Amino acid sequence: MSISIAIVEDNPELCEELQQVVAEEDSLKCVAACRNATSALKRLPDSLPDVVLMDIRLPDGSGIELVQKLSQQLPKTQFVMLTMYQDNKHIFDALGVGAVGYLLKDASSEEIVAAIHDAHAGKSPLSGTVARKVVTNLQSQHTPTQQSYTLTARECDVMEQVAKGLADKQIADQLGISLTTVNTHLKNIYAKLDVHSRSEAISRYFMQNG
Repeated sequence: MSISIAIVEDNPELCEELQQVVAEEDSLKCVAACRNATSALKRLPDSLPDVVLMDIRLPDGSGIELVQKLSQQLPKTQFVMLTMYQDNKHIFDALGVGAVGYLLKDASSEEIVAAIHDAHAGKSPLSGTVARKVVTNLQSQHTPTQQSYTLTARECDVMEQVAKGLADKQIADQLGISLTTVNTHLKNIYAKLDVHSRSEAISRYFMQNG
């Protein structure tokens, strides 16, 4: 079964290019292409896309605010930002409202397709530059005085891998621990940070320690 995709992008040329990228993949199907927030709010709840590629700067609003609104109506949809902005505020604001991925517009077609599959599979696709910012921010907060959320050293190790977009099995392999142990750590992290998803965990971790 193909993965249904919605595109929210105001640039007509880029929107058409993204539609072409999706059309060339047998495993993907574009169910909506919107040029503004108003159109997206009207069409996406009925289209029920599996993954949404979301621009941040739209002519009638912010893609970040749009994700916040749509994620409430589409709880099973995965939102991946596709933008030129790579500053910390836009990155963590987007992750904080429910985006699971963050790509820059210089991403290749192959990277975009891979990101769609990763998001649909429960991973958090990040462009290399964005991933480095996330990890750097995480590492800068990884100090002994950081006790507000009482994460253990191993839980912080797990969070570093989560920030890189690794799946549970990959985290287990990377840290040399069992998949069950990874799941236990994630469960404890979610409880301590009072969150319910990876993107929320990343955002809450930074917001409480930024």
